[in-house]
Amino acid sequence: MKFIIILFTILALVAVSAEPAASQASKYWQEKADQLFYNGSYEDAVAAYDKAIELNPSDEFLWYKHGVALSFGLEDYQNALKSFEKAVELNSSFSEAWNSRGVTLYKLARYGEAVSSLNRATSLAPNNYISWTFLGMSLANMGNYQDALNSFDKAIQIAPSDASAWNNKGVVLMEMEKYNDALSTFDKALELNSSYGIAWKNKGLVLENLGRTSESQAANNRAFELGVE
Repeated sequence: MKFIIILFTILALVAVSAEPAASQASKYWQEKADQLFYNGSYEDAVAAYDKAIELNPSDEFLWYKHGVALSFGLEDYQNALKSFEKAVELNSSFSEAWNSRGVTLYKLARYGEAVSSLNRATSLAPNNYISWTFLGMSLANMGNYQDALNSFDKAIQIAPSDASAWNNKGVVLMEMEKYNDALSTFDKALELNSSYGIAWKNKGLVLENLGRTSESQAANNRAFELGVE
């Protein structure tokens, strides 16, 4: 399935209120880690977050940032998952941590667990486009196409001008063999972004299934011109 994977949405790093003593040292390491993260020094950022957590282990935001540095920065999804799980253990209403936990589980191909986590995220933050998108992709990978379609419709409601949302919906419609609906959905994606190579490729696949061979070849040629084989 040619879904567009949307990179993690990184929250603005949250200033954490600290308690007197060790809090100043924890805050120092947190700020150092934040700067290292923004500079792209992800391994050093993780090490600095480790120092901050050692001094303030009950701060869910530190665990969350630690997980983001591991996942987004280093693609160390197994250890990132542990950090996100600690964050939601400390604060069960931390929607971004539930979202990141779900995305990480998706990356690990643990789709059922991802669905549970992302359902929790969407219940806490129903306008989170990323959560609905990864929920849809997780459901689709489990073969639950109707629920996946509903999730992508939610994503489209939130971000109707995002071509990738329309592309993802089209992929599910294609899997459901609703080829005419899929075609109009890919056309909508291309209306929003005419240089969207994956949507051109998917359009070519749908046209092929509809027996429109010459149009399919034209769409595939356009995809190839845009770097999608």
